[in-house]
Amino acid sequence: MQFKDYYKILGVKPDASADEIKKAYRRLALQYHPDRNPGDKKAEEKFKDIAEAYDVLSDPEKRKKYDMIYNGGRGPGAGFGGFDFGGFGSPGGGKYYYYSTGADEDFDLGDLFGNFNFGSGGGFSEFFKQFFGGMGRSKKSQQKSTKGEDLHARIEITLSEAYTGTERIIMVNGQKLRIKLKPGVRHNQLLRIKGKGMPSPHPGGQPGDLYVRVEILPHPYFRREGDDLYTEVEVNVFKVLLGGKAKIRTLKGTEVKVSIPPGIPYGHTLRLRGLGMPNYDHPHRHGDLYVKVKYKVPKDLTPDEKKMIEQAWNSYKTRHPEED
Repeated sequence: MQFKDYYKILGVKPDASADEIKKAYRRLALQYHPDRNPGDKKAEEKFKDIAEAYDVLSDPEKRKKYDMIYNGGRGPGAGFGGFDFGGFGSPGGGKYYYYSTGADEDFDLGDLFGNFNFGSGGGFSEFFKQFFGGMGRSKKSQQKSTKGEDLHARIEITLSEAYTGTERIIMVNGQKLRIKLKPGVRHNQLLRIKGKGMPSPHPGGQPGDLYVRVEILPHPYFRREGDDLYTEVEVNVFKVLLGGKAKIRTLKGTEVKVSIPPGIPYGHTLRLRGLGMPNYDHPHRHGDLYVKVKYKVPKDLTPDEKKMIEQAWNSYKTRHPEED
């Protein structure tokens, strides 16, 4: 039976951290996964070795027992009694040993490495079955190891794109994936795309999911709160005094005319129903558009226009001397 050097298989050092082991596995799993190498038996066998190595080295209990084998029984902080395990060598070389707790109480190899007669197959090597076949994980851990890891991505869109809906193409696992966004998508909304995460470490297992966070860039004219939009409009002071119409730009790209009542206060907010953002769950429903009115003072008055304004002002002061 051939010894399996799991560290070599993953291309990591024996003192590699859990994060380094995970990164190495993810890179190799993508490269050799059967779905990406259809009909390639060598890639399939390589993937099985990678999955097996990760199964052991990602499990603290299995890794501890594997390191006892890998180091020829020279585990940290343990006392040992010699035991020759035939010609079955390890990278550490030498003999295998019983593990002693320091209280003259020895374990047999079944306790140390798992029951030799157990093992569920599943494409694992004889080495794995012999030493780790009886070391089952919890149901939650089994489900986690069967399903591939979830991936996370971030995309940026404009507020106008959030209004109309849009799409983006991103690279996932070396492949292009088209992400379609419905009208009304919200800032920091997290979208789940099932089955587009990492492949399962075991052939036939379910892939993980892809979670895409949508970030909406600030707009120069509109501010969003929920499904409502907020903007401002500057109205000529004469139109404020006399009343009239003002053109309001909408996020849809059109303009609407609204009535400006005479003497409207500075900063007054007009509410335009149904001109806000579409609702993500009900795209035919829209929020409202709130428009704050600001005054715009003309700067290019002619002498005659200035004279007329002075006459109007003098007339007003006569009627309201307290404002002079």
